[in-house]
Amino acid sequence: MRSLTALSLAVFLCLGGCRGNDDQTNPGGSDGGQVDPTKTPDSGTVTPNGADTTIFKITSGEVGEGTQVVLRDVVVTAIDGHGKYTGDMYVQDPLGGPGSGLKLFMPQRIDGGDLADLRPGDHVKVEGPIKYYSPKDGFNDDKFPNKTHIKEIEGAKISHLGAGDPPTPAAVTPEDLLGAESAEGWEGVLVKVENVSVTKPVGKYGDFRVTGNLAVDDDLYPHNPAVGECLSVTGISVYFYGFRLNPRGAEDIAVGSGCAVAPMLSIKDIQDESSANHPAVDETVKVSGVVTAVDGRADDHPGDKYEGFWIQDGTGAYSGIYVYYTWDASAQNKPVEGDLVEVTATYKEFYDVSELSGVTFSSQG
Repeated sequence: MRSLTALSLAVFLCLGGCRGNDDQTNPGGSDGGQVDPTKTPDSGTVTPNGADTTIFKITSGEVGEGTQVVLRDVVVTAIDGHGKYTGDMYVQDPLGGPGSGLKLFMPQRIDGGDLADLRPGDHVKVEGPIKYYSPKDGFNDDKFPNKTHIKEIEGAKISHLGAGDPPTPAAVTPEDLLGAESAEGWEGVLVKVENVSVTKPVGKYGDFRVTGNLAVDDDLYPHNPAVGECLSVTGISVYFYGFRLNPRGAEDIAVGSGCAVAPMLSIKDIQDESSANHPAVDETVKVSGVVTAVDGRADDHPGDKYEGFWIQDGTGAYSGIYVYYTWDASAQNKPVEGDLVEVTATYKEFYDVSELSGVTFSSQG
C-alpha cells in the first residue's frame, strides 16, 4: 500500500507493472451518460466543498481534485488487510457498472467502530477530499499514455449505515479490463473474468498472468496457480503502472471450465516455423521429452538458484529446446537428467532463441 516508503520505491517496484469504459452508460455522468477517461477537470468545479455527490461524478472528472465531498450511501467491496501496507478500502455505487468504483486511501471510521469490522456489502457514508494520486515521475505508461493519476478519496471519514449483500461482480473479459477505451471505466469496480487460462506463473512482483495477458495481482490476496490452470477470477480492477485484477480472498479464485486446452506438440512443431502446428509466440503449449542437461551452476555457489534445463524428443534437427525454469536446492520438483517429463509452458522467442517459459512440469519416469 502507498506510504512515504512505498512512494520512494515506486520507480523500482513498478518496473514490472500495480487500475475500465467501453461505451456503457454512466448513470451519473454530466455528459449525457459516458465516462470520459481522458477528461481533465478544470480547477473550478460544479460541486461546492462539502456537498453531496456520486462516485460517477468523481470518476468522470466532474468533481475536481481537492473538493470535499460526501457520498451518502455506497457499498464496501474490499478492505485491504494483506501485506505490509494495509487499511485501504474500495467502495462502489449500488448502481454498479463502469465508473461506479472508487478507492479510499487510509480511511478512518468516525462512528466508534473499527475499519476491520466492515465487510463487503456493508453500506457506508463517506466524507473527505478528492485526491489525484500519481508518483513523482509520473506513470510513463506507453500503453495508456493519458493515464496521469488515480482518483481516490484520501483520509476519508466513514460511518457505518448497515449491513447488506455484496454487489454482484460485473462480468467482463480481459480485453475489457485492458482496452484503451474501456479499462478506465472499470477501475475500482468489482468484476469477474470467467474461464481464463494461467499463462505465466507468479513473478517477482507477486502477479500471475491469464488469457489476454491480464495481470492478477496479490495486493489483497496472494495466489500461486500453475500454468495451464483454468480459472474464474473475481476482484477489484485497479491501476498501478498498468491495469490489473486484485482478488480479495480464496473464494474469489474458482476452478473454471471451457478454457482452451493447451495443444500437445512436438518440439519440432515449436522450433520449426515451417511446421503446420507451429504455435504463436505467447501461446500455452504442452510437450514431452527427455531431460538432456540441467543447469548446475548453483552447485558451486550455494544459495543461488538453478536456472533452466533442456529436453529432447528425438534425434533429428529441431528436436531439442531450452526450458526456462528456476529452482533451489530444497525444491521438491526439479529436473533430473534422463527423466521423461511433460512440460506445460508459454512458447517464447528470447533474442531469437526458442524457449519454454512460465513452466509447470511433471516427471513421467
